[in-house]
Amino acid sequence: MLKALCSDSSSKKDTRSLLALAFKELYGAPLPYVEKDLHGKPFFPSRRDVYFSLSHTKSHVMVVIGSIPCGCDIEAVRHVRAGLPERVCSARELGFFDFFQCWVLKESFIKLSGDTSLPLDRTCFSLDSGRIITPDSAVSARLYDCPGCRAAVCCKGEPPEELIFIPAKNLAYQS
Repeated sequence: MLKALCSDSSSKKDTRSLLALAFKELYGAPLPYVEKDLHGKPFFPSRRDVYFSLSHTKSHVMVVIGSIPCGCDIEAVRHVRAGLPERVCSARELGFFDFFQCWVLKESFIKLSGDTSLPLDRTCFSLDSGRIITPDSAVSARLYDCPGCRAAVCCKGEPPEELIFIPAKNLAYQS
């Protein structure tokens, strides 16, 4: 089971607060110590049975956490340089998704794998009867809309049905 949350903040402190809130809701305990592996992927050394991923933009933070490996990404929808979508996405992908949907799918897939050397232009997604087809048949994905943003989760199981919005003002007391 996974839980996905986002908030209208870009503060690293609020990313940690959102993670603490999600951990407490799922596991009934304070947030454990966080370390990073050799590739920079964060993890809980004392809770190897809990997986999580973090993302942020200039306006939002996102957390996905649960009992299965996961990756998430959130991006603000904005103007991008001419040619960037075609360098990052295949023409086929851009027939299924807008650029930012494609981007967050690719980034969440890379965060799930922990392999930052995966080339974005060869990590391809498509749709089949409304279901997102990922580059790895063992991975599922879901897209979410958030005001002004696109967000995605890739995981080794079923992605959360919804992205739960928590106002930043509600994060002030999390540690």
